[in-house]
Amino acid sequence: MKHHSETEVLVAGAGPVGMFTALLLKRAGIDVQIIDQADRTTSRSYSCGLHPHSLSLLSQAGFIDQVQAAGHRISAVAFYDSAERRAEVDLARLPGEFPYALALPQDALENVLEGEFVGNGKSGIRWLHRLSELHPSDGGVKATVEKRGFSARGYVIPHMGVVVESELEINARFVVGADGPASEVRTCLNLDWPERGVSELFTLCDFESDAQFGNEARVLVAGEELEMLWPLSDRTGHLSIRLHSLDEPSELPHKDRNPFIVRESEERKREFEKWVRARTPWFTQPLKEINWLCDAPFTPRLVNEFGRGRCWLVGGAAHETGPIGFQSMNIGLSEAMELADKLKRILREDAPLEILETYGQNRRREWEFLFDLGQAIVPETGVNQWVRDNAARILQSLPASSADLVSLADQLGIEFLPRARKSVLEFETACLAGKERGGGPFLATRRQGARVGVKDCCSEITDP
Repeated sequence: MKHHSETEVLVAGAGPVGMFTALLLKRAGIDVQIIDQADRTTSRSYSCGLHPHSLSLLSQAGFIDQVQAAGHRISAVAFYDSAERRAEVDLARLPGEFPYALALPQDALENVLEGEFVGNGKSGIRWLHRLSELHPSDGGVKATVEKRGFSARGYVIPHMGVVVESELEINARFVVGADGPASEVRTCLNLDWPERGVSELFTLCDFESDAQFGNEARVLVAGEELEMLWPLSDRTGHLSIRLHSLDEPSELPHKDRNPFIVRESEERKREFEKWVRARTPWFTQPLKEINWLCDAPFTPRLVNEFGRGRCWLVGGAAHETGPIGFQSMNIGLSEAMELADKLKRILREDAPLEILETYGQNRRREWEFLFDLGQAIVPETGVNQWVRDNAARILQSLPASSADLVSLADQLGIEFLPRARKSVLEFETACLAGKERGGGPFLATRRQGARVGVKDCCSEITDP
């Protein structure tokens, strides 16, 4: 039996970017539903980091206090070559209300977003629902969604499997794909998803230690070695360690929603600790407890189009990068802000559908810049040779984008070429038009102290 439902916007994917998009739309008075093929938010996660600009966006949405309470401030990032400290940046020197990054488990961020979205009313989140078909038309999109359930098979040792219980037909004015690297929305739209670099395998680990991590993240850049220590608290941390390049691209695993933590064996723990100590000289204390450990492949990718007509992508459905720097999720939050603003203008202000084309142009242009960062920068005279040789990798490892990226590059003595500098400052203004027209309270604002205004930098980013 097929059930039917209607909504103004259907969001596929209940990760941070999907829920943020839906929350912005809901606060603008737009009816929105979320579907996700998992059965709940992640129970533990790839630990995530929020950029200063992302903290500003969350503050405008009204729930920065909850996010800050769950996180740990990162005020500096140091760069190492083996045991030698080569460079550092001070996030406290950034302009604006949030001159720091925030480290927190992804499940904490998702729980805050889900709580805000659900509020006192109907949830609007359909867990265990998977998109199977999209049929766009001039007036909307018909989405076929499979309602899934669990089934135990076997007598002596039951095995849990996922089965399709029923089908749901959702008629929506617009569909937003925020469903990650394995995006069903992208697949249904038949959008190209080409590689933009070599596939890499990383070991990701959350751990406890007697070390005092403080508020400094550390990045190791030594030849082919690349790793990051990201403090989650004074005595807990996250490691992202590049193992090697992969000959064949691989898909990123789905979010881990297993509520149980499987402890590593003492032998495996000792092997991993020995390996970490050999590669990471700043470890002087043993790993007290390994809470989570996995190997995950990452293949840099970027869609050729961010969408078309009434179906558009945000976040990891449109791009994938490595785990160091947390670029994909954070820029995804900015994409959510711009796309939500444009959808609100169409649905509530009779703006033309064509303004969504500018969203796709703006966001693809930003990612083209980030993937080709090495061609946009030049070290200043007098910069040490190590920074000069590793300039692009250093900038791509920073928890920053847009104007903040320019500011931190200045600290390192890395200069953007004039046209590139102008372009990178434009990206932060792409969703400002609503504010200039007196739009809703969730629209992005220019943080105090930024060095360029809207009229000075929008020569190529358009917003009809």
